[in-house]
Amino acid sequence: MEVSELLARIEQGYHRDNSVEGLLKDLNLLLLDLKDHELPISREEFEARAILFYILKQLHRLLLIKREFILNHSS
Repeated sequence: MEVSELLARIEQGYHRDNSVEGLLKDLNLLLLDLKDHELPISREEFEARAILFYILKQLHRLLLIKREFILNHSS
């Protein structure tokens, strides 16, 4: 649920002039929160969580690139 809410915020907040600082903060908080969850029990749960974590890390990279672009190209 938390991930889907974050994705909705990224969808709404990711636009040309947004430095995405707030989105990065939200994503970092979500990643910290996910680390506190119980460890997966089954292999399937482990694999699903690994894929989710990979997607979130890729989103983090995307937001960092976006922030860097805005900071370097803003007037």
